[in-house]
Amino acid sequence: MNIQEYISSGVLESFLLGQLSPAEEEEVLAMAKEHPEIREELDKIAATFEALAVRTAAPPPIGLKRKIMHQIKPKERVRGSSSGQTGRKKPPASFNFNERNFLLGGLLLALVGFIVVAGILYYCKQNAATLQGQIDQMALTQDQISQDNTELTDRLDQALENLRIMSSEDYIKVDLQGLPLSPNSYAQVYWNPDSQEAFLRTTNLPTPASDRQYQLWAIVDGNPVSMGVFDLTPDSLIQMQSIDNAAAFAITLEPLGGVESPTLDQMHVIGEV
Repeated sequence: MNIQEYISSGVLESFLLGQLSPAEEEEVLAMAKEHPEIREELDKIAATFEALAVRTAAPPPIGLKRKIMHQIKPKERVRGSSSGQTGRKKPPASFNFNERNFLLGGLLLALVGFIVVAGILYYCKQNAATLQGQIDQMALTQDQISQDNTELTDRLDQALENLRIMSSEDYIKVDLQGLPLSPNSYAQVYWNPDSQEAFLRTTNLPTPASDRQYQLWAIVDGNPVSMGVFDLTPDSLIQMQSIDNAAAFAITLEPLGGVESPTLDQMHVIGEV
């Protein structure tokens, strides 16, 4: 028989784990006695199992070894008397096969403990992943709430500022009425003659084409002065360029970016101060 193949077959591990039949165990014992290589490998495997049991398992109950040895020693004495070896001590072996069950008990306790710990770790890991997901979702929700709160705060601040301007006696409200080109159009200019600040409210103006843009004009000494182009924002005041000595305001629809002189046939609204 090939010794290495026998060692590699796993029969030695099965022997130490108590998985062999009595006949197979007797065969392993006979092979270990006959072949030093097998005995040496058996010692190594047993030492490995023992180290694993000592490192990972809870210690076996106190007195377990004493009980096992108490049951084994009488059998050894009977066996020694029948062979005529009474009183003669055998030399110590590197591994006592009679202690196999003792080590096996510790190993099984270690395996059970390992399985329990692995289950607990898996459960904790799953719960940790779920908890982390909830934390991430809460963080996203908090960020969204914070962003919404910032936007609402900005809108509130803008609304309060608009209200201050619209209700202030420092500003003159000029209503710009629709002309025949756009009779339903309507806008308002809030102008402070002292600070020369001007704010426009585009209450009702038609939506222009993508290549067109509205432009605000002030009539100063009979001449139109551009106060800038703007986009429609009906719910908010638009601060335009400052102007002095304005007598009237008007809005025309011009090419994108505005022009230097107003296109009179594209004038939508006008109002006197």
